[in-house]
Parts: sequence; structure tokens; C-alpha cells
Amino acid sequence: MDSRLLKQVVRFTKDIDYIIMVTTSRDGVPHITTAGELKYDENKNLIKIAEWFCSTTVANLNANKHIGIVVLKPEIDRGYQLQGSLMEVRNTAVLDGYTKKESQTQFPQTRKELLIKVEKITEFSHTVHSDENLMDLQEKAGI
Repeated sequence: MDSRLLKQVVRFTKDIDYIIMVTTSRDGVPHITTAGELKYDENKNLIKIAEWFCSTTVANLNANKHIGIVVLKPEIDRGYQLQGSLMEVRNTAVLDGYTKKESQTQFPQTRKELLIKVEKITEFSHTVHSDENLMDLQEKAGI
């Protein structure tokens, strides 16, 4: 796959405050979360997302490797939806203790970086948009 489209999507996200992710359990129950930044790993041709993900997100990815990601600029009603598969999880930071109040509730203890192989990219907007795979269009056009 040509990486130019992935690079374009990552550049598009640079001034977006957050991205939206959806995972599903083994039984297909969806769970939505957000993350702060989308990065591109040129060596592996994968995208990377790092965050202090909640336990449901992590449990879903352990059971079902498929993931959906939405990046949207509402002010121009333009964005992208990415569909892919989790290839690897890396622990990038570990919380070193809680305050007394935090220890009584459930907080993520490990910051995880997800490496994701993108299999489909479509337009995303509030208004009418195509669900045609932009990666296929790019290949057909020879771009």
C-alpha cells in the first residue's frame, strides 16, 4: 500500500484536539473512547496511537483486534474514518502510585501505544459522504 494517503490523514490530524476510537468486544458490543494524537510509523507503514486507555478498550483489543478511528474537523465538516487491525501493543509508561482518593477508584495504570495496520480509509463528515475506500481509489488512479 502507498503510504501517501496515510501521511495525508496524519497531517490532517495535527491541529485536532482528539481522535475518536471504537473497539468492540468479542460479542460485538461497541465501546467508544478518545485519544490525543495520531502518528505514522514509516518503517512499518502503521499508525500509532498512545494514551492511558481505560480497561474496556484494552479488554476489547485483547479479544477483537479490529478498530475504527474517526478524525473530524467540525468547523469545515471534513474528516476521515480509518478501519484497521491492531498489530502490536507497547507499554510506554507506568503510573507510579495513586493518591488516596485515586486508589479507591479504577484508573488506567499503563500508557499504551497501539500500532495499527490501516485497511480502509473513507471520507467522514456530518453531511452526505461516500463510504468508498480511498485507498482503492488511490490505487486505481495510480496515485
